[in-house]
Amino acid sequence: MKKLLAIIAAASLVLAMTACGTTKDAGSSVTQGGAAVDSEGNEIKGTTIDGAGKEVDMNKLEGDYLAIEPNADGQSDGEIGNYYVSIDEAKIVETEESKILVVAFTYKNNSSQPAAFSNLFTVDTTQNQTKIMPAVVNMDGINVLSGVEMIDPAQKTRVQKTYFITDEETPVEVAVYKYGEATGETVKKTFKLK
Repeated sequence: MKKLLAIIAAASLVLAMTACGTTKDAGSSVTQGGAAVDSEGNEIKGTTIDGAGKEVDMNKLEGDYLAIEPNADGQSDGEIGNYYVSIDEAKIVETEESKILVVAFTYKNNSSQPAAFSNLFTVDTTQNQTKIMPAVVNMDGINVLSGVEMIDPAQKTRVQKTYFITDEETPVEVAVYKYGEATGETVKKTFKLK
């Protein structure tokens, strides 16, 4: 019985690994680690995730833009590898259950392949050096999928991230860097909540 379970588990693992390599849907093929291409080898441009390309519009959110506290140890925009990132602005919005921090970014793909913000970067959002929890919010003006939109080379977009706020006094620091490179190129901005 144990051998049968081990064989079934091994077969399942092999099938799962095979499925990760290439996905086919309606004549298209997307290969991990490279550009998305159709069955004829033509590059697929733009997003393939419903809702990812929806507009990010901070002006639709009620509330005031948060003031900026100057960072002595960093800048709020710049090149990170082959990409440009700017931490633009932030607002606090209220839902029935909680207060949410909404941060907007500008992301430009200066590489030669389509790339999504969320596939490349870590965003650390902290108060008193403690990370605050991300939130998923469905509200006009907020697009929580904006970071997964595939952006073509030489194109730019707006991205939003949302977080639960429990401490309404302490400034919030936002830092963006490439995955696994916390000590590398980083952009930072600190927002005052009061």
